[in-house]
Amino acid sequence: QHELLAAGAAHVTSIDASDAYIRTAREESDRRSLTGRVTYQHGDFLELAETIHPADIVTLDRVINVYPDWTRLIDLSAARARRLYGLVYPRDTLPVRMVVNVMNLLVWRGPVHASVPSPDVIDRLTSEANLIRYFSKTIGPWQVAVYRRPAKSIEALRSRSPMPSRAERDALRRTYSRVHISTSLPWLARHESSSWGDTPGDKRLGGCCLPPWWPAAV
Repeated sequence: QHELLAAGAAHVTSIDASDAYIRTAREESDRRSLTGRVTYQHGDFLELAETIHPADIVTLDRVINVYPDWTRLIDLSAARARRLYGLVYPRDTLPVRMVVNVMNLLVWRGPVHASVPSPDVIDRLTSEANLIRYFSKTIGPWQVAVYRRPAKSIEALRSRSPMPSRAERDALRRTYSRVHISTSLPWLARHESSSWGDTPGDKRLGGCCLPPWWPAAV
């Protein structure tokens, strides 16, 4: 989100269920002198969806793979993307599925469970939302997909916002950051102080802790 703001995006609304993530993001916004251009909302997106206005760019970064009702999450969040919709989720490969199964057995205890969402289902849901995939890239175990809304659909939505600039699109490709909608679950926030969650090198991603050996997307 900060990279897109630096590239010229006017404003970002970030939604997350993790107090720790919001505190860290606020500190980074302050450090970059971007505080006035970011609005943070704490909570589960599905519970807040009716209060969330559409945005030109909507992304969910490594969220749907730890969200129980991830199909509904895509439904509601994709409907709020006026221009671009970005997702980062685990690749549907045997090694990734094996790692996810091990994490579920040894790391993600209690109500927290990771999954490997079906790319076919994701494409179907985004297609039903009248979004077309126009950028795709794999980075390690992660699949990055960006969808766009056709011009006729944009006109139908009566959006008056300008198309994202080239700099904004390039920033999206470079960072795959959370823009407008970044969401995790309250129980992720409650479980982010796991036995390995406070060790040096852990990667904290929007209230979701990953072990040090799990590759980051960027």
